[in-house]
Amino acid sequence: MATVSDQQLIQHIQQGRREALAHLFDRYSADLYDFLARLVGDRDQAAILLEEAFTRVPGAVAGLPARESVQGWLYSLAREAGLTWLRQKGWLDALPPSEEPSAAGLGGDIWKAARAMPAFHRAILIVEELHALSPTEKARALGVQRTDLPRLIDEARKSFTRQFDAQARAEGRPTSAQIDADRILGLRRRIPAHGGTLFGLLPLLVMPDSLTQSLRKKVVDAMAAPPIRARVETPPVAEAQPTTSPVPPVTPTPVAQPQPIPQPIPTPVPVATTSTTTVTRRRPAFIPAEAPGCNLSSTAIAALIGLALAVLLVSCVYLLAFRDTTVPTVDRLDPPDGGSVAMAPLITVLASYHDDKSVDPARTKLLIDGADLSPLSSISQNAAAYSGALALGPHTATVSIIDASGNKRETTWRFTVIPAPTPTPTQTPLPTFVPPTLTPLPTSIPLATSTPLPTHTPVPPSPVPSATPVLPTSTPCSVGISGKAYNDINGNQARDAGEPNLSGVVLNLQNSSGGTISTAISDSFGTYQFAGLPFGTYRVQAALPSGWYATTPQIVTVNMFGCGAFLGIDFGFNQATPTPIPSFTPTFTPIFTQTPIIITATPNPSATPSFTPIIIVVTPTNTNPPPSTNTPTSTTAPTNTRTPTCAPTATGTVTPTATPTRTSTPTPTSTVNHCP
Repeated sequence: MATVSDQQLIQHIQQGRREALAHLFDRYSADLYDFLARLVGDRDQAAILLEEAFTRVPGAVAGLPARESVQGWLYSLAREAGLTWLRQKGWLDALPPSEEPSAAGLGGDIWKAARAMPAFHRAILIVEELHALSPTEKARALGVQRTDLPRLIDEARKSFTRQFDAQARAEGRPTSAQIDADRILGLRRRIPAHGGTLFGLLPLLVMPDSLTQSLRKKVVDAMAAPPIRARVETPPVAEAQPTTSPVPPVTPTPVAQPQPIPQPIPTPVPVATTSTTTVTRRRPAFIPAEAPGCNLSSTAIAALIGLALAVLLVSCVYLLAFRDTTVPTVDRLDPPDGGSVAMAPLITVLASYHDDKSVDPARTKLLIDGADLSPLSSISQNAAAYSGALALGPHTATVSIIDASGNKRETTWRFTVIPAPTPTPTQTPLPTFVPPTLTPLPTSIPLATSTPLPTHTPVPPSPVPSATPVLPTSTPCSVGISGKAYNDINGNQARDAGEPNLSGVVLNLQNSSGGTISTAISDSFGTYQFAGLPFGTYRVQAALPSGWYATTPQIVTVNMFGCGAFLGIDFGFNQATPTPIPSFTPTFTPIFTQTPIIITATPNPSATPSFTPIIIVVTPTNTNPPPSTNTPTSTTAPTNTRTPTCAPTATGTVTPTATPTRTSTPTPTSTVNHCP
């Protein structure tokens, strides 16, 4: 079958020929294995998915159009199998760290960045930069419109470059712009691509021969055997000859036992026998020839009709009694139908729904302005959400929901993106602060007496305005809250480079009393957003995904009082068992130094006092007692009206050197440090 086309192989598979399926497996299994291994990041799982895709071929060929590309169709079967497995594992946004040893050098760095990008973007780059497919086959393999390919390829390349450069900066390696891919030894592009990324340098993943033969046998054995009809003895007929020249009469021979023939079957040529005028058409070798005539009695015909009616009646009863006929219900649209939303860097379009059975996320679509944005959206069994930039003006969104029974609900709504309000700056007068005034010291204070010193009475300062801002009666602008949900792999409560985002995380915006105002779902980039909010106090609550625990607080309270503010709040989650952090109480030993303290009071230079500066020398006799039990003792009261906040532990005698005689009332200024 080396010269048989793909369409001829499909026709032979429809006839039940197993060798045609085996030949199709030999032709495309190597490319599809590499595609699946790069898509799911696991070679063993890629072999399982490859067997699953080829096992579906015999049952799916009936719906394949006559002129459809068989190669693109096989890639689409492999893509559906791979994305379904990733969706079940929760790895659509990024693959987890691999347990397999990674390649050293640039090849390992490229694959590490490829694992951190979304699965659909990775599938786009595989068919664009690693596999030689035509544009039509690429669109068929990815399940998108051909006109959308340039935009999707550009987004996938940006996604890979963003991941590679982020990891390169974190590890101190050259970024993609600093690497010349044409001068790298040991790596070369599989397909020359204009504007291609470093992704195209990934090598081919080869499936071992033993595994190939094992999968081939399983795929062929799983194909249903062709039906065998009861043989009816027929008169001997002449064997047809593959030639157009006249055929001389030959001696009739019995028909041999049918056997599969691995070669293409030539066009049959009718040959008349010498004894009759019956024309015999050559049949496939594996189907026995039928009898020239078969008469059924009226009783048999009546029995067949009765059996068909019974089957039809049972089918009708089943459809009426047990078939799910309830269509899904749409619960909420955001922005609402006919509403408006302020312009922002990211605008979220969301539709939440439910069904009495279950919704099929793989067949649910979200369209905005006629463009299918499902590959870039986060679609689950209860919501479909897209976050991205939208232009000013009216927009139309459509959500098409299909449940597991095939019931479809399609809802279309319209909204308008309006310009963000311009903030009006307001000037708040600064409060004036009047420093307290102190009562001047008395003109003369005897040092040797214990007469209590007069205390100063400070003038209370002017009232300071409250720290709580006073909001205007009408808010001239709005605020917003955004952030990301991410896989906090190391559990350090911080979003580090290389930690993948999490999609499908439900986040609730609550008021200060805990009432839910709005709900958002993180998209494929882990981003969520609440926009167009008035000033006030809010709480953001992150619902805990199944099988995860939160490494950051699940509820964060924020005060939004800044015009045009957009506060970013990230939430981290981890699947591992959290390790409790041991708590300890530090102990400190107080250290004291026994250094004499010299206190010098310097008079005001603006006055002319007639006294000698006083020098007080205190020699501490501290033996390091606890600080709380130290009590300063002295025989003389200091000549200072300020009470120190702390005092050294000391015992001594202060002897004045002279008694000053004041001729004026100066106000001395000094800097006294009472604490060592």
